[in-house]
Amino acid sequence: MPGGAPLESVKDDSGKKYGFLKEAEALLDECATIILATDGDGPGANLRHDLAVRLGAHRCKWVLYPKGCKDLNDALRMYGERGVQATLQRARPLQIEGYFELDELPEIDPPRAHEIGIVGLSEHYKLRLGDFTVITGVPGHGKSSFINEICCRMAEKHGWRTVFASFEQIAQTDHRRALRTFPAKKLEKLMNPD
Repeated sequence: MPGGAPLESVKDDSGKKYGFLKEAEALLDECATIILATDGDGPGANLRHDLAVRLGAHRCKWVLYPKGCKDLNDALRMYGERGVQATLQRARPLQIEGYFELDELPEIDPPRAHEIGIVGLSEHYKLRLGDFTVITGVPGHGKSSFINEICCRMAEKHGWRTVFASFEQIAQTDHRRALRTFPAKKLEKLMNPD
C-alpha cells in the first residue's frame, strides 16, 4: 500500500491516496473475488474499509490471521508457506449491511401451509401466514369474489381475520354483501330481511 494504511478512513479521495487503483482498474475489473489482506490493526481495518468501498464490498473478502500474527508476513514467518495458504483459504466475505449468508440466518420452523378448502384448487394452492399474494386479471372476472371467498373460508376454517384495503369497493355495501352471502350460501338479494 503506497504511503501505508490510513489512520482514519478516507472518504474524499481528492488527495489521491488511492490513485493507484485507477492504474490497476483493468486488472481489478476481471477479479470476481478480491482478498484484502490488510494488517490486523486499526489502520489495517481503515484500509480494508476504504478498499472495499472502492472495489465493491460484494466481491471482497478479508482474512483473520492466526494467533500472534498481525499480517501475512507474520503468518509466513511463524507458520511458513502453508500458514499463508491456510490464512487465505479461510478468507471471509465482508459483511454488507442487510445481506446475510444462509448459514448466518437463525433456524426457524417452516411456515405451515393452510388448506383453503376449495375443491380443485386446494391441491395446488395453500396459504401461509406471512406470504404476500397478488391476484391480477381483467376487470369483472371475479378477482374480488375470489378474495372474498378465500378470506371467508380462512376465517371459518382457521379463525383468520382479514383487513380489507379495497379502493374500488364500498365497505358498507360490497363487503357487507359478500360477508352475508358466504354463511347464508345464497346471494343477498335472495335473502329475506331476517
